[in-house]
Formats: sequence, structure tokens, C-alpha cells
Amino acid sequence: WIKVAGMSCKEAYITMVTSDSYLMGALVLAHSILKTQDKSNQRPICCMVTDEVSADSRKALEQAGLRIIMVESISSKESSGIDAWDQSGYTKLNIWKLTEFSKLVYVDADCLVMESIDDLFSRETRFAAAPDTFPPDRFNAGVLVVEPSLEVFEDMISRIGVMHSYDGGDTGFLNSYFHDWFTMGEASRLPFRYNALRTMYWLTQKKPGQPAGYS
Repeated sequence: WIKVAGMSCKEAYITMVTSDSYLMGALVLAHSILKTQDKSNQRPICCMVTDEVSADSRKALEQAGLRIIMVESISSKESSGIDAWDQSGYTKLNIWKLTEFSKLVYVDADCLVMESIDDLFSRETRFAAAPDTFPPDRFNAGVLVVEPSLEVFEDMISRIGVMHSYDGGDTGFLNSYFHDWFTMGEASRLPFRYNALRTMYWLTQKKPGQPAGYS
């Protein structure tokens, strides 16, 4: 694995691992980012990790060059039908808490970057996402551009259990929170290719790298 330099950078890629089953996906994602990003301006790759992730998995992430950021699990107040998701379904909201960074590009650990997505950092917006497959006026939360803000984070936390999530998880919640995303302007609406051609997103229930029997 290639080591990541420039940890003092104010911009960074970030992903999330809430269980050991996502370790391999995060490692493959990090490698794909390293292989596709501009070598003259490498941004660090960070990984939000919860207490449920083992010490061995954290060590593997660090050895691969990822910067570990410990975060608390944020549970969903709505049922998604998946216990593990309900227990940590809103953990992704911690992105907004990371104000040491001026801008973060978040990519789910079950994605694979196929070509450079460095241009996302030049988006002049506090939030950006790509449209979901259907309906197009909703976005997929697998690839996000975020300018962290404690004010936004605290406001989001105050709305958990009050603001409806149509899928019981972070995608539904964020679509409710950024309900005007479709009309926010071009900078906030990423082209669909960021969820298709530039990043391969695993939509099956069993993700590559997950052990047999995991669901």
C-alpha cells in the first residue's frame, strides 16, 4: 500500500468503517483513490471509525496510510429493517463535526473510484451530492462534498427522531435535511457519473470483501 502524505492538509478524502466487515472495502477504496488522484497534490485519506471496530482492523487501516478518526455511533430512531444499520445508521453525520478540515469528499467504503474525483474539491458549495437512480430529485449519500460546520452538525442531531428518513438511514435523513438540494444550484448537484462511471457503487446486499454469513 502507498503511504498517504500531507496530513496537515485542510482538504481530505474520508470514508467510514463501523464494523470489521467493512475493512477490506475501505482498504480497496483508499488504494483506488491513491491510484487515481493527482500525485502532485495528494490529499490525505481519513477514516471515521467507531468503537465496534477491532484494534486489528484499525491497525490495518493505519498501516495502509489512512488517518483514523474515532467517532461515536449515531443511531437511527427509525427502523430500516437492518439491526446493525439502526444502531449506527446516522454515524455519517459526524462528517460535519470535523471542523479541522475546510472541505471533505466523503466516499462510502463499498465504493471503488475508477478515475480521479479530485475536481470535487473545487466545488464552491457547502454541500454537494449526486442524484440517485430514481427518483432523480433525491440524492445518493455514497459520495458527498461537505464543508464541516458544528452549527450544522448540532442542528442535524437535534432533528433526529423528528425529521423523517424514508429509508431509516442517513440517505433518507440527509435528503429530508437538504430538502432543497435539487434547486440549490449546479455546484451542489454532482453529475450522475459520480455514482456510476467515476465510482463503482455496490448495490447488492452482500458487498465484496464481506465474510460468508454476513448480512
